[in-house]
Amino acid sequence: MSLIAKQINQEVVDNDYFELFTIETVKDIDGNDVTIPRSIGQYSLAQLEQEKQSYLTAIASIEEKETAINNLQ
Repeated sequence: MSLIAKQINQEVVDNDYFELFTIETVKDIDGNDVTIPRSIGQYSLAQLEQEKQSYLTAIASIEEKETAINNLQ
């Protein structure tokens, strides 16, 4: 998946937030391919780092459970 980022207008929202888009190709009414950006949300780097740490904690917990099971075998 390819993503592009656009800084959000600082007059409207805090300057530390960015809107992220995926690029999709669709057909217009004549059957021609048209590339459009589709927003997937607004994020700050701090928010993404916090989300990443949450996932890493969950992965560590899963690995600990797997290790406990594997140690029985």
